[in-house]
Amino acid sequence: MAKKVFVSMTSTNSVEDDESVDVPSPILPSLPDLKEHLQNLQLDIVHNNLNLGDLDSGPAKPILEAYPKTSFGSQNRAFSSTLYNQFEWLEYNILKDSVSGSKGKGKNCKSKLEVHSSSPYHLTCMAKWSAHKKSKITSSVHTLLTIANREDTIKNRNYIKCITDIILYLSRQGIAFRGHLEDKNSLNKGNFKEACKLYFKHNSDFQNQYEKFINYTSATTQNTIIEICSNYVLDYIINQVKSADFYSIMSDYEFAHNLLILTFLLLFLLFLHIYFVFLEQMIKEN
Repeated sequence: MAKKVFVSMTSTNSVEDDESVDVPSPILPSLPDLKEHLQNLQLDIVHNNLNLGDLDSGPAKPILEAYPKTSFGSQNRAFSSTLYNQFEWLEYNILKDSVSGSKGKGKNCKSKLEVHSSSPYHLTCMAKWSAHKKSKITSSVHTLLTIANREDTIKNRNYIKCITDIILYLSRQGIAFRGHLEDKNSLNKGNFKEACKLYFKHNSDFQNQYEKFINYTSATTQNTIIEICSNYVLDYIINQVKSADFYSIMSDYEFAHNLLILTFLLLFLLFLHIYFVFLEQMIKEN
């Protein structure tokens, strides 16, 4: 048997346009060998009925128009897809024409499957499979909740950072925080809340948090953040003084509005640099 193959004009052994040469065709394997070769191919096609299932996808249940038939005496028997409805765990292998590792045909096929489904080994495997499916669902919900909780935590932290930056700015500039009226109808709610309103015009995440019922802008929250920042700065100064070679302290006091105001001047030398720090503390007079 031979076939004609046209030779390209770019070939070294050029021929005329009409010319053709006869070459022998390759020898094909015999039909049994070809069938065995196809059965040994590793098919890796996702969502293909030829693939078997796994723990996550479940058993493969391909629906075919006609299943291969095998002769049993004077009768030809084939697998029936109605068995899928009776046995949830049943899996059909197209290449091997078998179910669950055995031939899915024969007169007693259904009775054998029923016996297998009631065996202790099978019941144990089904319990493990059911637990695995439940764990996947629970794990997915837990993962979603964890991700959502993490995102909320990040948003809350960024919001508190913005609030703290506004408080630090007003503190450094010596600007009053609160206004005379801070209700919804007030035209001027004080420097702090007006600064927050100015900030959320350019930050949608900050606006979403600020417009909630709990937005951490009350006078108590402001004082708490101020105290935390003050303690942090004080601890930093104390650590600097402890590291200094020399330091000195000067103090003075005065009375104003029934308050005793103590003022400290801290002078210390650190790495050949002189630092001045002023500290004030107000004490109520008895």
